[in-house]
Amino acid sequence: MMPGIQGAIAFALFFAGRVDEAAAQAEEILRERPRFHQALRAAAMSHSLAGRFDEAHRAMTRLREVDGRLRISNLRELTPLRREQDIARYEEGLRKAGLPE
Repeated sequence: MMPGIQGAIAFALFFAGRVDEAAAQAEEILRERPRFHQALRAAAMSHSLAGRFDEAHRAMTRLREVDGRLRISNLRELTPLRREQDIARYEEGLRKAGLPE
């Protein structure tokens, strides 16, 4: 399966509240493509909301190496999400993983 499709599945699982499955999906992508932005975001936010902060911080460290400009304040530029509750959950997951404001 293509990484972009797998990443979309990880995000869908995350927004369905299935954070363990979302994290597993993201980690599967990262084994093949360790710098894939979408999978790093999915892993960081899923692990953080599952309470696995070591894994979340590891993903966030790699994400920040790939994209040092990424901040909570510019997340909306990266996402087609429009529902405020989805955006809030997205921000919460990445904030808990260590993404700066």
